Amino acid sequence: MHIIEYNISETTKKSLDQDILTIQDILLKRGVKYPEINLRINSLSNENNLKGLPEHNVKKPESKIPLSFTERCAWEISKQSFQLIEDGEDIWVIAGGPEGAIYGTMEVLECLFGVIWSGLKEGDILTGPFRSIPVGVQKPSMAYRGMESTPSYEYQIADFLVWMSRNRINAWHRNSACWDKMDSTLKKKVLNICESRSIHLVIGEHVMDFFISENTFEEHPEWMGMRDGQRVKKAFVVILEASHLNSELPIQPCFSNKDFLDFYSEKIAAYIDKTPEIEIFSLWPHDGVNNWCQCKKCVNKTPFEQIYELAENLEKKLPPEIPIEILVYSNMLNIPKNPITKSDRIYTLFCPYLRPYIYRIYEKYEGELIIGTRYPQNDIINPVDEREYGVLFEKWFNFFDHNGSKIGIFEYGNPFSDETKRTNRSRYHYHPDIELRADELVYYAKHGVSVFYMCALINFFPDSYHWWATSKLLWNNYASSGLLEKQYYSAVSKTKGVALRKSLKDISNILLAEKTPKREISACYELLKEFPSSPAIKRYKIWLKYIESGRKAREMELTEDFENAIKQEQKIQAFLEYESPLIKDYLSIDYTLEMLKNFEGYYKSKLKKTNKQKSFNFY
Repeated sequence: MHIIEYNISETTKKSLDQDILTIQDILLKRGVKYPEINLRINSLSNENNLKGLPEHNVKKPESKIPLSFTERCAWEISKQSFQLIEDGEDIWVIAGGPEGAIYGTMEVLECLFGVIWSGLKEGDILTGPFRSIPVGVQKPSMAYRGMESTPSYEYQIADFLVWMSRNRINAWHRNSACWDKMDSTLKKKVLNICESRSIHLVIGEHVMDFFISENTFEEHPEWMGMRDGQRVKKAFVVILEASHLNSELPIQPCFSNKDFLDFYSEKIAAYIDKTPEIEIFSLWPHDGVNNWCQCKKCVNKTPFEQIYELAENLEKKLPPEIPIEILVYSNMLNIPKNPITKSDRIYTLFCPYLRPYIYRIYEKYEGELIIGTRYPQNDIINPVDEREYGVLFEKWFNFFDHNGSKIGIFEYGNPFSDETKRTNRSRYHYHPDIELRADELVYYAKHGVSVFYMCALINFFPDSYHWWATSKLLWNNYASSGLLEKQYYSAVSKTKGVALRKSLKDISNILLAEKTPKREISACYELLKEFPSSPAIKRYKIWLKYIESGRKAREMELTEDFENAIKQEQKIQAFLEYESPLIKDYLSIDYTLEMLKNFEGYYKSKLKKTNKQKSFNFY
């Protein structure tokens, strides 16, 4: 396949040539014949259309960036739209903008070459059956489909961004401090990839300390948050449902102080001015819960109202084409007491945080709504029942519907342990069920959500199915998860792939029910014996051994056998370190070891408490 005519930039053309050559090399090595095709790529955002452009139904996007975020989302969708038209041995990719040109070319490779962009390495890319190209205009369900994550190692970042583009993920969410510290050579490479592959940079997050110097509060102590009648930078904070995490945390500054708002927004505006690659700024407070200023002015406003006022102040200082996004999670989930001033440049991400992924959030919930209701008293941060988020989402949706603002989703995957110890799901590095993801995306689409970020560890362990399928569902919220499952696992193995998927689901479902899948793990081991040996099959076996060992530790925890649980965690850590050469490019070993050491530390504290109680009872 060759691009014989085009009106896209040379850098984008070079990126697409790279993708085409990669796939042709893979198919040649695997002995798969592929069709000889000439591509003619036409971006309507370029005033100079190619000669002989056939009739089509793709709309030409406006040349200027809309200042309204709602209109900007519609504009983004028009730029990403494309239509494929066959013309003899040629295929026209007619796109709204360069984004659509990229996605249209990916569609050709996926359909006529059977490509599944399933990993960061060339050897991890799957190929399956060929299929016909779609008829009519193709466009995304959501304008911004983003990732707040990086791979395990810095050397993987460039490949990760290419993987994002190939799977039509078009926004990369980064922390300002991390972005600022990135090696200059790597940053230049990242910027080139983002430009050539139309990836938006969304920068900001929990970076208050990045913008506030050490001596700021010494010069202005009145800007510090108040706790127990004192202005302080840090104070002891209570986490109601996980008391073992109670500790001294940064306290939010006094957001009711107008001078502080001016100072802080000026700092951010100056940073954005010298960082022109920022397309959207993400305005978040200090991370944590129950760490807000307790002065009279602040407690009369919800945390969201406080940050929204900061966003309004910042909005006046920024170029009009830069939107501001706010995150609602933790204490910020409390619905505002008062109407907010309408702004179509400020939008809000609803964050259903720390979920076990047992229920769809929209399922009927008849219990008490607890999360996001208690401010200025201490809130919980882990929901008692994740369906509470569905109740809260509807309340927030109605609030924004009345106030004219846009709502997006900031969803988590597998990274955080359940500190309440009610579940042990995240340990196993298996993702939420894709059917659950699919159903919730339809629910969000019906509410007009146009922005969706995934915040999770990028791990393709034991495989990449969840990430690949999620990217497909973000592009088309109404895609069939069943067909995606069949497409992926049939590419893993024509004869045994679907059976493998069923086996993995059986194990995951048993784990989710807090039971031990001994029989299911054994059956999966037997099934894997029928596959030819390969690094991918070895990773499945390592995962099985890992979860088998992890479940033993969980059983020991539940029976309060903490002494043996400690030994078991140490065995698991040693096992991961031993297998690291085979899995380190697919799983964050460092993060996983840190998580396991936290489990070990928790068991040690429980053992110490138990021994102390036994000693007390003896005397």
